[in-house]
Amino acid sequence: MYSKTISVLLAISTLLEVTQSKLVGMAYYTWFTPGRRACQWGTPQLGNYASDDRGVMRKHAEWLKSAHIDFVVVDWSNDICCSAQSDWNGRQDLKGLELNTIALFEEWSKIAGAPKIAIMVGSPSDPSVYHSWDAMRIKLDSIVGMILQRNDIKNQYFHYEQKPFVLDYVGTPSPFTNPVWNQDNRFTVRHVTGFVSNQPQLRDGDYSKYGYWSWEDRSLQTRTNEVTTVQVAWRGDPCGWNCGNDRRGRENGNTYRERWAHAKQIGAQIVFIPSFNQWIGCPAQPGENMNAEFSTDIEPSQEHGTLYLDITREQAAQFKGIHHKAKQHHLDIEQ
Repeated sequence: MYSKTISVLLAISTLLEVTQSKLVGMAYYTWFTPGRRACQWGTPQLGNYASDDRGVMRKHAEWLKSAHIDFVVVDWSNDICCSAQSDWNGRQDLKGLELNTIALFEEWSKIAGAPKIAIMVGSPSDPSVYHSWDAMRIKLDSIVGMILQRNDIKNQYFHYEQKPFVLDYVGTPSPFTNPVWNQDNRFTVRHVTGFVSNQPQLRDGDYSKYGYWSWEDRSLQTRTNEVTTVQVAWRGDPCGWNCGNDRRGRENGNTYRERWAHAKQIGAQIVFIPSFNQWIGCPAQPGENMNAEFSTDIEPSQEHGTLYLDITREQAAQFKGIHHKAKQHHLDIEQ
């Protein structure tokens, strides 16, 4: 017998990220119960799940992590009327939505690399809230009490500029120009409205001059100093999906890829994607969505498979400077 050392070169493909501050965020919904699937544009690949299904939560984390999503924003903007302190004033739908969000924090906190989570507050139906402030303070207090004071989940909350981040949805169109906000120094706040592209008082060319994030845009893809919105498709003006004017469908991913290309061209630091799993809207009742072509979700579906998740993974990697590089490892084997 004899022994010798054979040096074996192993090439292992490893993800490396260029040191940059680029972020990708996405809208995420926790509002589904078995009875809230009557009017939707398609069918999730996971079936018509309820939002309290923790197995679905874990699968979503896996998908979004693989697509390089840094944070999701959960919509509480219709909840200003009701908070945990008052047992949501008997609104079981809003109670379920918020408790499902807490369950999402619990599950994703257990998964290394899962996206962080932020909350979108707001009062789109009652702008007076921004002057009296009490209802908004109570809602922000709920975020602190339900999430940020819980040691087991608080680290899953998305922080931006060293503070917990909230989006504030003021409605569409915005009732304000320069946003009215009694600043709460516990949070980093950004205001958001729909279709800044169609609110000329808010923009200078494609620039959102008061810093509004745009929940959606049409042909004109607006931007702030930090963010632009990247969509799969967009509704027509002024009557939604039923309007052919300035409407664009998915086009087998071409619309989405073109939006990503523009985000890279203008040097955006954050891409915001609406949305992962809204699903609401159908041909009989078109709203945010209408059908497989005229809809905006990227969650894998029976209609599109994983196409839009795959495009997100590809484009987010390019946007953030992530690439594969072979690292060499030597393994000594004796014989």
